[in-house]
Amino acid sequence: MRFSPRKTETDPIVAMLDSGEYDSPAALARAIVVSCYGSLLERDWYVTLQQTDAGLVWGYGLSATPAQAEKLALYGGPGRVVNVSSAARKLREMEKEG
Repeated sequence: MRFSPRKTETDPIVAMLDSGEYDSPAALARAIVVSCYGSLLERDWYVTLQQTDAGLVWGYGLSATPAQAEKLALYGGPGRVVNVSSAARKLREMEKEG
């Protein structure tokens, strides 16, 4: 799967690298991992669902784009691409609902 970082995801890391505020390479590495994790939680992802002749449903993914998910569907016959909302957005929605 191809993965293309977005400017909104790389800018915070560039700022960390330029800041000089981290005491050690390990501290900087931890901050980068936390930033990456947060960025990935904000993304929408896509899953390909396919039903076999026996009626079983298989899920393939996660894919970064609908086009990548559709390519997976081509390997096993007709498939359906489903958007998986970002985990961070879903958590915010659940918190609002209380």
